[in-house]
Parts: sequence; structure tokens; C-alpha cells
Amino acid sequence: MSPRAEQLKVPEDESIEVTKEEVLYSLEAGQGNSKPEAPLTFFGFLWNKLCCKFVLPILVLIGIIAAVMTALGIQPSKDQIPFADFIFSRDGWEGLDAEDLPRWNNRGSGILKLEMLNALEDHWEPYFTQSIDEWNTGDPDVVELSVTKVPADSGCDFIRGKFAVCAGDYGDTSFHGVNEILVYGDSITASVAKLNEYYLAKATEARKQYTMCHEIGHGFGLPHSDERFYNVNLGNCMDYTDRPWTNTAPDTQTFELLQQIYGASQTPNSNQANAGNVISSASGNSNLRGDQNDNDGSILTSIPDSIRQRAKDAAYNLERKFADGDNDEDWVQLHRDDATAAFQIDLGDGFSLQAHFLLDN
Repeated sequence: MSPRAEQLKVPEDESIEVTKEEVLYSLEAGQGNSKPEAPLTFFGFLWNKLCCKFVLPILVLIGIIAAVMTALGIQPSKDQIPFADFIFSRDGWEGLDAEDLPRWNNRGSGILKLEMLNALEDHWEPYFTQSIDEWNTGDPDVVELSVTKVPADSGCDFIRGKFAVCAGDYGDTSFHGVNEILVYGDSITASVAKLNEYYLAKATEARKQYTMCHEIGHGFGLPHSDERFYNVNLGNCMDYTDRPWTNTAPDTQTFELLQQIYGASQTPNSNQANAGNVISSASGNSNLRGDQNDNDGSILTSIPDSIRQRAKDAAYNLERKFADGDNDEDWVQLHRDDATAAFQIDLGDGFSLQAHFLLDN
């Protein structure tokens, strides 16, 4: 007879009733259990069943679907996601006052008419052309861009009434692209967009197109539609994202904001009107180094040489110091996070310069 059986043996001269539960309790106690397990409650039973049979498999399935969609470049729009307005923040443009944004002086026409100076190498042509076409064909139709091809130049200059787009290897500066707008009073008088080939040379097609569209948008005076890097894409190129394939172009909401900006009343003083007026020159007469003249030699630009040089020097110093993790003390930091940065500097004589960086992340 085993020791356990010996312990449970009832002497013949004693009359003791032993229930089944007591025997089981004794056996469990002999195995080190101080008391029998409490029976599961209804909710405990339900959770065990749901967790093992439904919740975990569903979570695994969602993870697999998300991984496949990411690999294939598929992303649902915000409108296709149930309760998206509850789960994700609303568009960053809601509640924005267009009157507070810098803009080119369109003399109240309601249309942004602007000459773009294409100072890009040939391999950037497809991205530039596509972006210009997309900005020109928006709904509502509030943008009218003309293009002048100029010699390729990575060191774009500020030219009154014109928007220059350049590209070059600016080095390990931490930014994919930067837009710099020269402001006089409340009006943009010149803008420069720079695309950094140090990062973009080996970037995806979507990344290049997104960066091109994004920096051009800043040059029109547009702010970001959203500044969170990893949330659901809004479907426009002014939205920060690490998944640019659905954010490569402006959308209807972008053009509606432009309509608010350029349809808003404009009452600049005479100096602002002169500085911000958009002038078109004959193709071939444009360059990126200094003032522009028309055929009879009259000066079309009005940015003083001293201001132009201050703007170029300030932009260069900011780009270099920014790359080193330092900020030029003359610049005021408007915003900065892991993916974005914006700065402003007073150049004197009524001029200021803003710089908007799209960072490498």
C-alpha cells in the first residue's frame, strides 16, 4: 500500500464518513496545493474563451493585413476608416485664419499667378513638371503658374516676384528639402525651394515627388495640414508622413485653403505692393544671379542687393548650423520636432526670411 493510501485508510473500529470532495482536497494538498482552485466566474470564463478563440487570432490577422498593405504601398484614406474622426486628429487647417498667412500680392484678383524658375538638372524634370501640372489643375482653380527654364544652379537666388526651384548635394544637413520665403511686410516677394540630393538621390519616386510638391506648397504660403509623422495620411503633400506614396500631390482641401488665402482682401501699402507684385519676363531673360532687366534695360526687381545678400548668408548659415544640431542665434525658432522645423529672421528694412525644413527621419 502506498504512503498516500495509508494516510487515507480508515481504521476498522472507527466510523468516519469521508466525502469525495475531502478526498480530492487531501490529494491536492499532498501535491503542494493549499486549497482547491476557485471556480471561474462567468466573466472569467467568457474572457478565456474570447481571448483564446477570437481576440488573439483577430489581432494576428490585423497585423498580417497591415504588414501586407504596407509592403504593397496600400493605405486606406481617412474616410474609409470607421470612427476616423474619433481615433485620429482632425485636419490641422481647421480653424486657421487665412488672413494670418503670408501670401504673394495678387492685387485682389483671387488667383495666384506666379512665374516659376526651373533651375533643376534634367533628372528632376519629371517631378517638377508633374508637380506644376498638379498645382495648375486644381479644384477650385486658383493657381496659374508659368515656367521659365534657367541654367541649372544649386545656389538659387532671391528674385523679386519669382519662385526658384533648385537641387543639389547640400551634404548631411539633416533635411530632404527646404523652402525659404522672403517676406516684405505681409507679402511674399521671392521664394526659393531646395531639394537635397544627399538624401533624395537614392530615395523612392514617391519621396522625390512628395518633397517637390511639399516645398513648392510652402512657397505659396501654405502651412502644414498635419505635423504628426506616423498617423493616417491626409492625402495631400502638405501633410508630414513617412509613407509618401499617398501624399504626393495637393488635394481639394489644399486648393480651398489657397482660395481663402488669395481670395482674402489685400490692402498692402505701396512698398508691399511693389515688393510683392508678380512680374513675368520673356523666356530666356531670367537668371538666378542678381536683378532681371526687360529688353529696354529697365529694372524689374526691387529687392535691394544688401537684403538679397543678407538673406542668402542667413539661409546658408542656418543650413550649416542646423546640420550640426545648433541654431543660429539670430533666427527665431517657430517650430521643431523630429520631422519638421521652421525658423524666421529679421533682415531689417521691413524684410524677413522664413525657412521651412522637411527633415530626414
